[in-house]
Amino acid sequence: MEIDSGAAMSIISVATKDQYFKNVKLHDADITLRNHDETPYIPVGMLRRVKVEANGTTMLADVYVTKSNGPAIIGRPWLKALNLWPLFKEVKVHAIESKSTPTETLKTILKKYESVFSSGKGSFTKGAVKLELKPGSKPIFLLARSVPFAMKEKLEKELVRLEKLGIIKHVENSEWATPIVPVIKPNGDIRMCADFKQTINQQLITVIHPAPNFDHAMAQLQGGDRYSKIDLKEAYLQMPVDEESQPLLTINTHKGLFQYKYMAFGISSAPGIFQMRMEQILKGIPHVAIVVDDVVVTGKDSKEHLQNLEKVLAKLDECGLKVRVDKCQFFKQEITYLGYRICKNKISIDPMKYQAIVEMKKPANKKELQLLLGLAAYISHPYKDGEKPIAFASKRLTKAQEGYSQIDREAAAIIFGITRFYDYVYAREFILRTDNKPLARILGPEK
Repeated sequence: MEIDSGAAMSIISVATKDQYFKNVKLHDADITLRNHDETPYIPVGMLRRVKVEANGTTMLADVYVTKSNGPAIIGRPWLKALNLWPLFKEVKVHAIESKSTPTETLKTILKKYESVFSSGKGSFTKGAVKLELKPGSKPIFLLARSVPFAMKEKLEKELVRLEKLGIIKHVENSEWATPIVPVIKPNGDIRMCADFKQTINQQLITVIHPAPNFDHAMAQLQGGDRYSKIDLKEAYLQMPVDEESQPLLTINTHKGLFQYKYMAFGISSAPGIFQMRMEQILKGIPHVAIVVDDVVVTGKDSKEHLQNLEKVLAKLDECGLKVRVDKCQFFKQEITYLGYRICKNKISIDPMKYQAIVEMKKPANKKELQLLLGLAAYISHPYKDGEKPIAFASKRLTKAQEGYSQIDREAAAIIFGITRFYDYVYAREFILRTDNKPLARILGPEK
């Protein structure tokens, strides 16, 4: 080993580790090291409490393992602990300095954008939502519905809260009126929705914007090591509605008429509008998956992950949006997203989601068996080393297909597979495997 009085850490190469500590477990190392030309040393891990003897002194010390092929370095901590300062004659300075750990960087980022996590109402600052009606639309006024006694007090408190926040305002009269539908959240609070399907939804020019499905979301997170999940606070209620559209969002309650100044739950256009705006806000930031009010951020390494996270928080702050800190997760090795548990190189169904399947009774007829097989095909995601399935699909034959010959059925299955997984195979060179040799000749490139 070489002594380096300028080194803040003691390091060895992977080759040295394999030579002397082959069976010793590597631990995670949340640190970045840099040499004299600012080239980063990315530790692959660290060896904890290595027994070191020198100059009549014994100590237990940590040593970092890097991909560098350079010599092993004894840094300042070891020099001091082993009383080696007076013994070395030649100093080769590599100027290795310790940088902030990812955990420290994360704390700095969250502190910088603490306004995004603050209490109060978020309000999108880049334009109000305009709702457009179909030609010939006529106002609909519906009476308020009775409220169950057990929900009345909570509902009244929610009305007061929304009015204080400026999300709704009391009005004396209106051409439009929609009855409310209070929904109890898992935590016992009330979410106040409105039955807009009875009033404006049937007359609204609906904004349709496709939300990414699970496969598209996972494609954005591919190659991630750790994950951060951000939950937008009350989602739609952060999107202001222009004054011309506000009368359409009048609700009728047992406490009178109120008018939404922000986009309400239950509007048919709300999911598409919110998804579209979130994609516009975060456009260009890599390794970000957006499904309405849930945003997941990752990166190919800790540095890129934190850079992407800071960009996302900066955009949210710029647009006046707020998140629920109690529902956010940062820099986690595993998260639950869209009903799946996601970690590096592995995706599995959230156990809470398949508990009902585990408890299902045995199929008693053909229909129940088909249901079980369909569920199994959907949730099966085995991940092992090497080639691995990433998705499964099945379908019933149509009446016409039931009359096909066996070779035609298998050809139809190939067409179905390529069509079903269009997003994966289009614009790519791929290998189609089949155990039907005649089909390989019929559909092969040499046909």
